[in-house]
Amino acid sequence: MKSAAATTIREVLRQHNAYPWAWLYDLQLEYSTANVLRFLCTNVNTPVTWNAETYVPFPVSQGLQQEDSEGNLPQFQVTFSNVRKDLARYVWMAKGFIGLQLKCTSINLRATSPTDGLRSDYEITGCQVTEEGIGLACEVPNFVSLPMPEAAYAALLCGWDYMSEECGYRGSLPTCRFDVVDCEAHGIDEGATGRPVMHPRRFGAWLSLPRQLA
Repeated sequence: MKSAAATTIREVLRQHNAYPWAWLYDLQLEYSTANVLRFLCTNVNTPVTWNAETYVPFPVSQGLQQEDSEGNLPQFQVTFSNVRKDLARYVWMAKGFIGLQLKCTSINLRATSPTDGLRSDYEITGCQVTEEGIGLACEVPNFVSLPMPEAAYAALLCGWDYMSEECGYRGSLPTCRFDVVDCEAHGIDEGATGRPVMHPRRFGAWLSLPRQLA
């Protein structure tokens, strides 16, 4: 989930708001990676156009987003009406939507900028179909299970190019070993020469990652 834009925060804090809030749902309907078939709908009674795409009114309800006391990933359920069987054929074609994506955006209808919406992307992990509705169990994709480039998430080795914009060092030390001890030395040099001390805060690795012990 991204951070809320300033305009979104203002609408949340507004005591009297003549403009309603809407949920926008973007449901992936197939496993293809190219020209993915999607279903766009909203829970308000009129079509909503946002980011050059139109979300049509559709009966849909959403449960609370919550995590348990053990810190598991937030989960919630979205139920699309099945009375007219609009999505029924896709349940079989998409194997119950398991593993597909559902994007949920909360937006105030006063909004005009593409950044005004507050969007979260979820993975569908379960599906229950009745005559009345198609209930989808959704959760945040498991970060630990995603394939990540090893070098980009190293615990001890800085990934920034030396003196690059991300590194931020502009002093006279000619080299860097890319470890946190040398990064701290660069911070000492910054302080000694009267420049803002940006190191080791700029250290480009995840020191918080657990280290595997032999």
